[in-house]
Amino acid sequence: AVKKTFLTRGRCQRAAACARSEYSSAPVSLNDDTLRVWYTGGTLRYVYYVTGLRLEDPYIESPCTSSWSRWSRTAGACPSPTALNGTTLATISAALGQSGDPNPYIRDIQLTGEGCFDFDFDTVGAQVEVDGECFQHVHPDHYSVRDFSEWVIRHDGNDDAAAAKRPHPIAKWADQGLTYLEFPDHHPVSRFASRKRYIPEVGRYGDTIDFNALATSLQTAALAEHVGATQQDSEAFEACGSPGEVANDPTLGNMYHSIVSPQLRLHNRYGLDFYRMYDTDSKTVVWMNVALSAADQLRQRVAWVLAQMMVISESGISSYTDHTESWATYYDIFVRNAFGNYRDILREVTYSPMMGQFLTYRRNKAYAESRSYPDENYAREIMQLFSIGLWQLGDDGIPFKDAGGEPIATYDNDDIETFARV
Repeated sequence: AVKKTFLTRGRCQRAAACARSEYSSAPVSLNDDTLRVWYTGGTLRYVYYVTGLRLEDPYIESPCTSSWSRWSRTAGACPSPTALNGTTLATISAALGQSGDPNPYIRDIQLTGEGCFDFDFDTVGAQVEVDGECFQHVHPDHYSVRDFSEWVIRHDGNDDAAAAKRPHPIAKWADQGLTYLEFPDHHPVSRFASRKRYIPEVGRYGDTIDFNALATSLQTAALAEHVGATQQDSEAFEACGSPGEVANDPTLGNMYHSIVSPQLRLHNRYGLDFYRMYDTDSKTVVWMNVALSAADQLRQRVAWVLAQMMVISESGISSYTDHTESWATYYDIFVRNAFGNYRDILREVTYSPMMGQFLTYRRNKAYAESRSYPDENYAREIMQLFSIGLWQLGDDGIPFKDAGGEPIATYDNDDIETFARV
């Protein structure tokens, strides 16, 4: 939804549709059923618990010296208990036995350093028996539940996998009905350390957390129904539709980029939605698909002519190169008004954020506000290029002349300064 303007007036209504859905509190068990709901519930979120992470650089750190450590937990005796110093063994065993951590698969403990000694890293990966259970020191993200949805797009190996017709390296786990992701043994663990900023942590596999503690992107309607969280009433506000806007129809698919960050440029082009669709080509493809196949060809041709007169280009607003929807919205001014009047076109172009960026008058401020004179670029161009031109002309296109035989100007600097203040 957009703000109320002269373009959107009459298309506004009070609604909560654009606000974030709010839900009641409900316990969410991070188990296989829950992780599958995120994938199968219509939102296609890739949430996994992580296995296969090894204690290697940069994770070779003794539980005696780290601020906290994670230990896997299995019933029965350890197959190869580590021969630790007696004091160290007693300290670790006491911490594990008294932690009170209810997780059935892992236990996190914190050692103060007193009574725990590491000799040649013998505590790294150590196995310890406590109360009939075997605990093994593991990677701090072992069994962490993380949202890989963004990493499905960003993953470095997407292009190679697609070119070789291999399954997607991250999506394949969920596609196969699995809820865990096993870190590849041929990747150094340092790669996980450098990439996990794109993979937000949700919790630990086996834990129970509150629905409202989840990131907004994970508070899906399907999960709310699964755990019994009910949607709460929220305040409505005025929302306005853009000219020609219609409701989304998910059955039509997602064929073009809307906004793509530079970091995603190389990793989207092999997706099912954007197969080989480079982000900077999206504008061209959308235009060609509409302009060359639309039934109203005269309207399309008039719009093309108008767009060549009131030009914006990537060279002037390079930061908006990837904003396909913004460029399409600007071009729609000419499609919508192709058979209208020129004054309406000038008005909409003038209020367009894209033109404001291109001809540098966006966020123009008065001298009294900024202590500098307003930008005069557009004030000049709207007269010189977009409307009356430099010289007064007769119906035959011949310039009027003054008494001295010189062409009569249509405007002067006073006009430009006045227009810039508007």
